[in-house]
Amino acid sequence: MKPSLVLLWSATIIGASTSLLFTAPSMFRARVTANTELTKLHGATDAVRQILAARAAMPSLPADGADSSALATRLSTVLSSCGIPASSLSSLTPDTTAQAAPGTVAVRRRAGLTLTGITLPQIGRFLDAWRTAEPAWVAASIDVTPEHQRTPPAPGGPGGGDLPLRAVISLERLVFQGEAR
Repeated sequence: MKPSLVLLWSATIIGASTSLLFTAPSMFRARVTANTELTKLHGATDAVRQILAARAAMPSLPADGADSSALATRLSTVLSSCGIPASSLSSLTPDTTAQAAPGTVAVRRRAGLTLTGITLPQIGRFLDAWRTAEPAWVAASIDVTPEHQRTPPAPGGPGGGDLPLRAVISLERLVFQGEAR
């Protein structure tokens, strides 16, 4: 082999080795960054799978009727499940739906109810049972006042949580496009 050819090959090998020597650190840094980003992507993919599984496992929300009789029936069911007499429901305002503008994503529905002659623990049991039975309907406001008694309570008699109360509860629900109203 000619000395000029050996020199040419040697220069080529040295040049290639030098370029690898200078680019190798940045290549390794890029590889570490790519692996880090790939790990983040796998984590995000797992999170999406968990969210989709949770959505699939959620019970479907019950379809509401257009009139208040469906809501009244469900209210009576919840009241009886709490051991509260249905006569405690003194009034129920019909469902009202806010008029939706064109292109609106959701419509707010509202209803109001008044419970009379109940105690504070019964209100708590009702709200807990309502939240469980009707997750779409939220108690937006609660106004609790003592009921007027004809005779004052006897000393040492019932007090605190045992006094009869009047609770006015406003219920709200968001109904999204394509969902039963």
